[in-house]
Order: sequence, then structure tokens, then C-alpha cells
Amino acid sequence: MNDPTSRIEDPLHRRLRICRLLVKERSRVGIHLGFELCPVPAWDMLLDLFIADHERRAVQIWSLCVASNIPTSTAHRKIGEMVDAGILAREAEGGRVMVRVTPAYRDKLSALLDDLAALIDTAVILPGASAGSQEAANNPGTASALERPRP
Repeated sequence: MNDPTSRIEDPLHRRLRICRLLVKERSRVGIHLGFELCPVPAWDMLLDLFIADHERRAVQIWSLCVASNIPTSTAHRKIGEMVDAGILAREAEGGRVMVRVTPAYRDKLSALLDDLAALIDTAVILPGASAGSQEAANNPGTASALERPRP
């Protein structure tokens, strides 16, 4: 039987699939609503670095600044904060400054992406149903924030 839905996906490929989906989501938000409206530079950088790490691709600091969709000076400051927090590591390589996610934080990102993949994979939307009505159907005791009465 060649049913593609019955295939078990390798955890790493699943994480990368979700990560790439999140990068596309962030891009769509920026295109439609404006990058300045919903800036999450640390998240944008972490997604970019996670993908680069698993593609065994080095990331220059300027490239990471571009991925963050914020001014370069702000991106440099944010990178510095993440280096100080042990999230990122900077390394000089042939006159260039490279940035990578630390191994401990890569593990945290992997766990997060696994959780997000499970959330996405279990979200079943019936044809013609909204996400909120489907959530209520799957969990009769709950209601979405939009459906809850205000106190």
C-alpha cells in the first residue's frame, strides 16, 4: 500500500518541515500586515539558524540581521542579547563573524518544534467548519477566546 499519509516521518525532517512552514508564515504576516507591525526578530533569527544548522550551512551575522526584518543596529543588539543569554554563539571565521545556535538551545528548539508539529498534525478541520467550531466540537467543555462570553 502506497498511502503517503501512513508513512512515518523522520523527526529531523518533521522539525525542518515545521520550521520552514513557520518561516513562510512569518513572511506572509510581514507581506500582508507589515513587518513593522508584528516584529519577532529573535524568533525569525532562531528559525533561520535552526534550518541553517541542519543544512550544515554557516550563517554570517549580516545575513541573520536581514532574516530578522528589523534595522541592522537593532538586530545586532538582539544578537548580542541572545549571545549573552547563551542562546547563540558568535565565531570569527576568516574575517567574517558567524552565528549559530548553541547545542543546548538547539535541543530546546527541537522540543518546541516537536510540540508544534504534534499540534499541527492533530488539528483536524472538517470541511466547512471554522477552527473555533472544530475546537469546540473536539473539546465540548472548551470554547475559543472569541466564543467565550466576557465577564
